[in-house]
Amino acid sequence: MELICPDCRAELTVVDPHSATCPGHDGRYQILFDRELGAAQPGTAAAAPGVEPAAGLAEIEEDPNIKHCATCDAPNPLTAERCGACGDRFTLLNLSARRPAPSRLNITCAQHPEVQAVTRCRICSKGVCATCDFLLPGNVHVCPSCLETGPSDEISPRRRNLMIGAFVIASYCTVMLFLLLSRTLHRMFGNSEGANMLIGNAILWPSIIGVGVAFSAVDRRLRNSMGIRAAVIWNGVNAGIFLLLMVIGMSRR
Repeated sequence: MELICPDCRAELTVVDPHSATCPGHDGRYQILFDRELGAAQPGTAAAAPGVEPAAGLAEIEEDPNIKHCATCDAPNPLTAERCGACGDRFTLLNLSARRPAPSRLNITCAQHPEVQAVTRCRICSKGVCATCDFLLPGNVHVCPSCLETGPSDEISPRRRNLMIGAFVIASYCTVMLFLLLSRTLHRMFGNSEGANMLIGNAILWPSIIGVGVAFSAVDRRLRNSMGIRAAVIWNGVNAGIFLLLMVIGMSRR
């Protein structure tokens, strides 16, 4: 009777009628018996006490022609370049996915069909064995084919929308600062304490929000475009200029 290791698929060595060991990684397994027949089921083994059971793990049967979006977990065709639900692109730029990998995949490696896959590539969703698995920062698993293509300059729709919002806020704050420095706002609303407070809040809070929105588009694990960097710098400069004007105004009192 041949027993197969559920971890590395190597042939197990039967020690006695109740246990077997794997010569590949020295794993110890308990042979399961059929209660009615009293005989071991061919090719079935379970981890011994104190060893994490590998054969007893629930295996998830997944369609090899379907891949899941890293952002919304929606199923998509394997050839899809963007998620049909949220629009995110299947590239190295959206690898901050929250979808956990199953404990045991019932698929084989795309590069080595005879080897059991240990995880899925986060870009193409194909099976990856331990040899082909490239672990990137952020616990991101990538296959060799996707790693060779390298990241592009494109960002996800969510980060692009945040960048656009940051540019809109930065433009508003820049216009408001120009009107403030040219004293146009004071001619419109006067120099009273209430007018100064209204003008200050109309510039201070949007500038702070703009900095927050711009930084929300930044992802240290992924490539950040020049637009995102410009949005961060622009909003930061606006906030810095207004805070400096506040300090100068308070020092003159």
